[in-house]
Amino acid sequence: MDIVIAESLRQSARVKTRAVDTAGPQVAEAARRLADCLGGDHRAFIIGNGGSAADAQHFAAEFTGKFQLPRQPLPVLALSTDTSALTCIGNDYGFEAIFSRQVEALARPGDVLIAISTSGNSENVVRAAEVAQENGVFVIGMTGERTGLLDAHADLMIKAPSSSTARIQECQMTMLHIICDLTERILLRAGSPAVTTSGLLPHELLEMREEWRRQGLSVVSTNGCFDVIHAGHLDSLSRAASFGDVLVVLINSDESVRRAKGENRPINPQRARAGLLQALGPVDHVFVFEQDDPAEVLAELRPDVHCKGEEYASGRFPVPEKEVVERFGGRMEFLPRTIDVSTTAILDRLEVIR
Repeated sequence: MDIVIAESLRQSARVKTRAVDTAGPQVAEAARRLADCLGGDHRAFIIGNGGSAADAQHFAAEFTGKFQLPRQPLPVLALSTDTSALTCIGNDYGFEAIFSRQVEALARPGDVLIAISTSGNSENVVRAAEVAQENGVFVIGMTGERTGLLDAHADLMIKAPSSSTARIQECQMTMLHIICDLTERILLRAGSPAVTTSGLLPHELLEMREEWRRQGLSVVSTNGCFDVIHAGHLDSLSRAASFGDVLVVLINSDESVRRAKGENRPINPQRARAGLLQALGPVDHVFVFEQDDPAEVLAELRPDVHCKGEEYASGRFPVPEKEVVERFGGRMEFLPRTIDVSTTAILDRLEVIR
C-alpha cells in the first residue's frame, strides 16, 4: 500500500515538474489571454466531462468567488452546471451538442473558451471549440501529451506531459490554479480593483490571514511610500520576505504621502506604485492605507514579523508600529541598508540633470 502511494505521488510530481518546461509558456499565455478578456468586459467559459467538469466548476468558482487577491467577481462560467440545459440539449440534439449549443447562445467575439479533454477527442468538447472559433472566441485547449482532434480547433494548446488520465487531470488542475494566480496578478498590474484603498483591511485579506494561520504560515509585513521604486527597495523587500512565508506590503495612499512629503509628492500615484510592487518576486500582497502610519492596519493584520529600515532601530525616529506588533505577539526586524540609494537622492540627481 505504501509503495503504491509513494509511486503515485512521485509520478504526479514528475509530470508537474516536466510541465514547467513543456507547458510553462502556454500557461503564461493562457493567463494573459484570460486577463485581456476579463479586463476588457468580456466573459470566459470552461467545459469538460466527468472529472474535467468538476475541474471546470472549480476554476470558474475561483473567479466568481476569489482565488487569492481581493477583487471584484469576474465572469467565468462553467457550462457543465445547468442540468436543465444539459438534459434538454442532450435529449433534443444529442450529448455531443451539450456544450456547442451553449457556446453558440452565450459566447461573443472577444470571449475565451477553455476546453478540457484528457484524450483530446471528446466529441462534445471538440464541437464546442469548433463553434467557438467560428464565432470569434479564443479557444484554449487542455489535453494530455498525445495529439487529438481538439488540437485542430484550439488557438492555444496546453498539454500535460503524460498519457495517464489520472496524472493528466492532476497536472491540469495545478495549471488551472496557476492560471488563476497569474490572471489576478496581470489584472492587478493593469489597474483592476484588486488593490483595495479603504482605511482598514478588506475582509478578503483578513480571511486569507486566518487561512495562513491554519496552514501554519508566518506573515511578514513592511510599509512605506515606495514612491520611486529602486534597487534598495528590492533588496529590502527580499530581506523582509526571508523572515516568513507571506510578505504583505503596506503603502501610503497619495493623500498620506502628500501630508508627509509635500504637495509635489508622490511622483507616482498609488495605483501605479501598488502595481509595480505586486509585480516584484518577493511581494505576495499589497495594501494601500489612508492613515499617516500603518498602526491601525497592523492591529488587524497582526503580522508575525514587521520590518523597518535600520535607521529606525536607534530610537531617533518614532516607530508606532513596534508597540502594535509586539502587543499581538509579533516582533520587529530592522533591515540594513546594503545598497546606498534613496528616493530623495534619485530625485535630487534628476533635478541636477534637468
